[in-house]
Amino acid sequence: MQQRSSTGLGVGLVVIGVGAAVALGHPDDRVAPAFEECRTTFTPEEARLAMRLHASGAYELPAGRPEGVHRIALTFHVVRRNDGTGGIPQAQLDQALIDANQFYAPIGIQFCVPGPINYINNSAWYEPTSTSTVNQMRISNNIPGTINIYFAELNGAGLCGISAFTFSSIQSIAMNNQCTGLPTNHSTFPHEIGHYLDLFHTHETGAGGAECVNGSNCATAGDLVCDTPADPNVLSSVNTACQYTGSSLDPCSGAAYMPNVRNLMSYSRKECRDYFSPGQLDRALATYLNLRTELHTNLCGPSCEPDLTTGAIAGQPGYGTPNGVLNNEDFFYYLAQFSAGNLAVADLTTGAVPGQPGYGVPNGLITNDDYFYYLNLFSLGC
Repeated sequence: MQQRSSTGLGVGLVVIGVGAAVALGHPDDRVAPAFEECRTTFTPEEARLAMRLHASGAYELPAGRPEGVHRIALTFHVVRRNDGTGGIPQAQLDQALIDANQFYAPIGIQFCVPGPINYINNSAWYEPTSTSTVNQMRISNNIPGTINIYFAELNGAGLCGISAFTFSSIQSIAMNNQCTGLPTNHSTFPHEIGHYLDLFHTHETGAGGAECVNGSNCATAGDLVCDTPADPNVLSSVNTACQYTGSSLDPCSGAAYMPNVRNLMSYSRKECRDYFSPGQLDRALATYLNLRTELHTNLCGPSCEPDLTTGAIAGQPGYGTPNGVLNNEDFFYYLAQFSAGNLAVADLTTGAVPGQPGYGVPNGLITNDDYFYYLNLFSLGC
């Protein structure tokens, strides 16, 4: 049985047949140690596809790339037991959207959930015990033009998350509720979306072999991104201070690895991962522009300009990240940025009157005109 229900999730600003090729997230520290590690990412044929795409320039940004916000619609499928009990809490879904928007903000990608949550009452899918069952779920209710994401209790299947590349047969993501939108884990959800935008694990060897520590083969090996250091797979080799403790040597010259344990596409501790490299972000945006054309829809609608923050306090996740809800916290956030002279947020208009050139166009100055412009936007709402 399936039900659809409306959700409070809206647009959050960020400037974002059963087959074989899937990307698997690794076990969450909170879950039973029986979790399996990430399985083979590519079959040989899929590896060849990945390398052909890479060689074709598909992961290079086009000249004159479109600026501004790129809105990507998500569909959330919440799996519950047959009787409708269970299911991921709304607060975790909200946080997952915030997490994704925060990390993809630098490339102008904005995720939204334009439709209602799809509730699926199926006990076998709620607590699956195999990847094959998870994959049955992943092809069951997909909505075209969106990234379909299924939330369930995946402990029994040994998964934190499972995603897809552009060349995968199954085009959806499954997330373990125990790995989604938690105070100790803001990284798995953006990690799985990274795979959907053709980001590989930093320790990937399935496409072009192992990357050398000196980076000499970075364009044809590892994750195929040259500004991410070679990674031997840091799972179980990162301490609670987010320091690499491994001693692996690369197969090229016997050099010691110096991986970045903050990288979101690594197997570092969940709480340590908070960084995409510029090269990874460029590859993700190029994937969206060149390969993920099915996501070039208008499902998200226009962004809500006065929506500026989740209401989180300064320094906390969500501060300064829109969440699709307009309230007084947004107004106070704007006031704080106005007072601090933050041009990126507070400079909104030249001071021209409505309907005249320059109205709503930043001009490198912060004046009372910017304040009144924001006040008008806020009063109009979204």
